[in-house]
Order: sequence, then structure tokens, then C-alpha cells
Amino acid sequence: MAKLISKITIALGAVLFSALAINAVLAVGSLTKASDKISDSAPLAGSNHLIKFKTHSTIPGGGSVRIIFEPEAFYAPPVFDFGDIDFATANNSAGPFSNRSLDAAFIGGSDAAAVVTGSSTSVTIALNPANPINAGTYVEIKLGDNASYGEDGSTRIINPPDLGSYKIFASSYSPGGVMLDRVEIMTAIADKVDVSFSVGRIRANGYPKGSLVAGTTQTIISLTTNVTATCSYSAILDTPYNLMPDQFSNTGGNYHSGMIYGLVGGEWYYYYVKCSWLDGYIDTTDFTIYFYIELASDGDGVGDEGGTGGGTGEDSGAGSGSDPGSGNAGGGAEGPGSGGGTGGGGGGGGGGGFSPTSSSGGDTGLNPYPDQIPPSVTLDGWAFPMSSVNILKDGILAKKVNADSGAKFRADINDLREGVYTFNIWALDGEGRRSVTKSTTFWVKENTYTVQKVFLPPTISANSASVELGASLDISGITIPLKKVELWFDDNLKNLLKKEAYSDDSGKWTYEFKTEELASKGNYFVRARTFEPSEGYSDFSVNLNFGVGQAPGGELDTCSRADINRDKKINLIDFSILLYNWESTRPEADINLDGKVNLVDFSLMMYCWTG
Repeated sequence: MAKLISKITIALGAVLFSALAINAVLAVGSLTKASDKISDSAPLAGSNHLIKFKTHSTIPGGGSVRIIFEPEAFYAPPVFDFGDIDFATANNSAGPFSNRSLDAAFIGGSDAAAVVTGSSTSVTIALNPANPINAGTYVEIKLGDNASYGEDGSTRIINPPDLGSYKIFASSYSPGGVMLDRVEIMTAIADKVDVSFSVGRIRANGYPKGSLVAGTTQTIISLTTNVTATCSYSAILDTPYNLMPDQFSNTGGNYHSGMIYGLVGGEWYYYYVKCSWLDGYIDTTDFTIYFYIELASDGDGVGDEGGTGGGTGEDSGAGSGSDPGSGNAGGGAEGPGSGGGTGGGGGGGGGGGFSPTSSSGGDTGLNPYPDQIPPSVTLDGWAFPMSSVNILKDGILAKKVNADSGAKFRADINDLREGVYTFNIWALDGEGRRSVTKSTTFWVKENTYTVQKVFLPPTISANSASVELGASLDISGITIPLKKVELWFDDNLKNLLKKEAYSDDSGKWTYEFKTEELASKGNYFVRARTFEPSEGYSDFSVNLNFGVGQAPGGELDTCSRADINRDKKINLIDFSILLYNWESTRPEADINLDGKVNLVDFSLMMYCWTG
């Protein structure tokens, strides 16, 4: 390891621009709370998109927001233009969102929108120099005939032809074109299904309730819902949901909470809650949270259970509490079920008032500061039969689990805190081949449980690095048992030829490729992906390079090979894979195909770095 670190240090000194590139990558933040809601999920359907995210960094005037759809998947017709786009911002996720004017160029105070149509669809919105977007702002982008500000949209974006999950990249840039924040959003293309709730919508467990001790000036109000919802509240009865002035600061799941300030003693407080539910239903009736703040000099305790109190003075007297507890003269305003007070001969303090630590005098059931339940994440999916699956959390190995004979695995990641996490998942198949590293980044919240699907691509190898034109090449790998494997053959990612193979009950698959189907000698690539009916297609395997009538290499695009995991980015994930294969002969990390993974490959990767 010391030898490896020494060589990497030398490499960093030899190529100073590489250090600059890595620093630029590390400076990029993450857009959070990102989502894409589509109006029609069917393959090849025209669909509207509603893309939302929260900015991490301020986007200065003259900067830009860019949405890039996965190439060769989504398709924007040639007539799609700025009229099919709405661009809006808000201070919270529930809105209201304020639309910003859009045009093809800066006109007046408008932003400028540029669209790339066809099979490489992208939308770039350049901010008017006078109108930045501040950090922490929620951004909403409508694409399609759902756009209605300024002019009505008329054109939808066409979905990919195949079932599966597809990527949409959102990013923000400075006026000089430096990336500020980015996020990768997954959108599922699936056959339509009818969705209905089989259980009622329930709001429950409202807190606080009863009375809070004298001197309380702030508290947390909270409730739970049995279905995912976004909840708001008002101090005025029967306020419509969209007019409620306050949204819970923690909402969007099953637990909803927020802080209330400015409380005074001797007052009852009422808060009326309505929620917007996962199925689109919005409450028309209120769920009420109410409580009382005691006065410091109030001799009459207010509590859920009775208590007793004794008093001393020139003339002794005894006071007794009933339900609710009470006392005859001034004494302590709070009582833990039984308590003494001092007065001029009067009774003791009223019993039964709220005490946070008392266990006598009855339990009010009140916890004004409910415990936050740490979030947890479950990674659930497919790897290879009986393989060991490695799970890294923010670059550090967090857990190893074993897949079963059907390649299924499940890993529970606990002891998390609210925030953004990146999980990297990879496995070795039964023949020692390493999978592509699957990377997923998302936000986890307190009191939430997240299940993330993971589908590792198949492994792939060939019986030879080169063959004569007309000879056969045996290609094989391992994936989920009894599934279709789709192979894509191409020459430097230009001309495409698709074939199919099927895995056996152990997950192994093979395909005999007859090179006579190729037009000429040259340098070629093959990659594979697996189809699982309930999940669609996996991502692609590594690109396997082979030569026909020549040694592998040819007129290879160096930067295409530097993108080791084939996600169209050359970044720290590719760098990690390069280090894992350091000084090996593994072709997937040997960028210049000279038979060894070394400083030359490292330098080429830095030259092609995208971040």
C-alpha cells in the first residue's frame, strides 16, 4: 500500500492539472430533494415532466441550470422549444412557486432557454444577469404541455422504448461555466397500473396534549400519518390547505413535526392540521393539536390526574387534588402527582400538573420533545448467485452481505443521521470477475425508512483478446439465473449490433459471436445487460474490447476507455476502479491497452476528467 501511495503521489506531482481537476470535483455540491414526476410512464408514450430540486449553492445571475436526459433513451421532437418550459422557484417545497419569464434570449428581465432536441435531449436555462437563485431555493421545471406560463406548451417528450430505469441529470453552473451542484434523478418507464389505497388515510398521535409546565415558551408540535403525506397547519379553524401559512419543517413522510415559539402561560393553544397525501388527495377537515401552558403563580394545577398536597404556615391546612388536580392557596404550579407548597396557612400546591420526569400522579402521555427516530436504508436487489456483495457508504466499506442462489441480496444500513449519502455497491462473481460499481446518492430524513433497489449488471469476459475475421469469439459472464442477457457489439461506440443470450440455473451465460457478421477488420467493443421482468434492464457491464484481424486497440477513443464504468462521466468512481486494479493486467482499467494498469493510464484519465 505504501508503494501504491508513493506512486500516486509522484503521479499527482507529474500532472498538476489532475489535482486541480479533483479539487474541482470535490467542490461540486449536491442538489437535494430532487424528483421527476411524469404524466405517462408507458414506453414510447409522450409524457410531461415535473422536475424539482433544492439548490445547495447560490446560482449567480448569468449562471445556468441544465437538465440532460439519458442519451438514446428519451426523445424531444424538433418542435419542442422554450414555450414548452415553465421555470419557477419557491422558498419551500409546497410552494407557492413563482414563475420566471422565459424566452429564447434575454428579453427584458427574462431568462433564456436553449433546447437540444432529438435523441440527446437537454434543456439549458441561463439566468438573467439581474436575477440569481439563492442557496436553499426550491426549483420547479415543467416540460411539456403542462407548461402554461407566458404561453401554453404543446409538445411532450417521448419516453424510451424499453421498460426500465433511466437517468436524468440536473446541474447548476456559474457564469463562467463551472459546475456548482448536480444530482442524478432516476425515472422509471413501466406499464401502466391502476393505483388505489386499500387503507384509509389516518392522522394520529398529535402532540403536545394536556398541559405544559409554567415557563414553557416553545415546543415541538407533531403528528403521524399511516401513508406518506405533506402536512401544514394554521391557528385558524377551517383554513384551506393551500392557504395554511405554516408547513411542518419535517414532513413528506409518515412523521411530521415543527417548532412553535412565543408561548405564554395561562393560555390554551390550538393548531389545525391538513395534509396532502401520496395519492393526491387533500384533507378538507382539520386534525387538531391543542395544549395549555400553566402560570407560574397559578395555585390551581391543571392536569390529567389528581394528586395531593400539604401546606404549612401559621395556620396549617391541607389541600387535596381531584381530577383535575387543584389546591386552595398559592403554591407550586407544577406537581409530580404529590407535592408540597407553602402559604400563609393555605393548602399546598395543586396536584396532578404536568411534570416531565414524574412517574407518580398519573402519566399524561405527553412528551413535548418527541424522540427523533434515526433514519435507516435498505439496499435490496440482485447481484450474482452466492456472491459477496460489498456496500460502501461515502467511500467507506459499511457492510458485506451474501446473495442467495437466485442472486438476491438485502442489506440494512442503520445508525444514520439526516443528510445526503452516497452508496457504492459491487460484487465478485463465482469466477472472480468484478462487477461494475453501482452508485446511488439520495437524501435520508429523520423518522424515515428508505428502500433502494439495486440491480448489478452482468459480468463479461472473452476467450481471446483478438480473432481473425470470420472466426468465432466466445463471450461469457454471470448474472441472475434464467434471465435474458442482451449484448451490444460496436466499433468505438459507433455502429451497433445487438444479440441475445440466456443464463442457466447457476447464472452463467455464454454467447458464440461469429465475426463474419462484421463488415471489416478493426477494433470492437461488447457490453451486456440483463433483463429482469419486475425491474426492467440493468445498467450495462463494462465495455469489453477485442480486435478482429488485429490486436485490440486500433483507433480507440481514449476518453471513452477512461470512463471505466460507462456512465458518461469520468470522475472519482472511475478513479477508484483504476486504483483497485493498479499494476494489474485487467483490460477494463488498462486505458491505453498496453497490458498494464499504471501511471500512463492515470495520466490519461486525468486528461479526460469531467467530474
